[in-house]
Amino acid sequence: MNKYVVIVLAWLILMTIPNGRAAAENEAPQLFSESAVLMDADTGQVLFEKNMHTQMYPASITKVLTVLLGIEKGQLNDRITMTRQAVFSIPRGASHIALDEGEQITLEQALMAAMLPSANDASNGIAEHISGSVSEFARLMNQRAREAGALNSNFVNPHGLPDKNQVTTAYDMAMITRAAMQNKEFREIFGTVHYIIPPTNKQPESRDLWSEHRMLTTNLYYYDGVIGGKTGYTKESQNTLVTAARRGDRELIAVVMKSENFGVYKDTIALFDYG
Repeated sequence: MNKYVVIVLAWLILMTIPNGRAAAENEAPQLFSESAVLMDADTGQVLFEKNMHTQMYPASITKVLTVLLGIEKGQLNDRITMTRQAVFSIPRGASHIALDEGEQITLEQALMAAMLPSANDASNGIAEHISGSVSEFARLMNQRAREAGALNSNFVNPHGLPDKNQVTTAYDMAMITRAAMQNKEFREIFGTVHYIIPPTNKQPESRDLWSEHRMLTTNLYYYDGVIGGKTGYTKESQNTLVTAARRGDRELIAVVMKSENFGVYKDTIALFDYG
């Protein structure tokens, strides 16, 4: 074997050995969250999963489905009149924008309130406007979830406040989000950081709405390429998070469920880096 052949063979062998950086980048992420999935938004391919079919409480990531249905079944300029039930059925301390009985807002304003500051009163208003009651809207939610490929979920309310019968999985929420992201109006709401509701018939001041998703804003967890997302938290569910991001031609959806504190953001970043 001549010297030239030896050199070529050695080079070929070296090229088949991954360097340390490449190996590290391809290692499966170690997550804080009890359940997670990373999905290709275009194909539905699962790139990583951890207990992705385990049923858990969703908390406010429920509102991804609520907002999608509001867009699909209503018109953004529809007028919603808040009922006493929609306003005062929300427990003290739960997220809201202080809507009042008889107050009128547009469907677009209600959708923004549900998505950005996670307003539970606005979510009730959406449900009643679309279906006449929360219970009828829940029926619609379950039907739409199944159409999206979410077969292990059950929804009984539009906001995600605790109910033992309201359960979903990380995989199901990724499928619901994947379906929602095919809607242009949903994508715009999903990625909005700041929105203003002007004075209404009951409120003389404007309402400033800000997204609670920290990866959309410039701070510790900002992530380049994030398209949009929805946060969730209750004592029962702990932290839940749905996020979509795009780099080049690839669009990914990450769902993480049941995590403490800011673990949902660390896990989501780790998933996107891996993907």
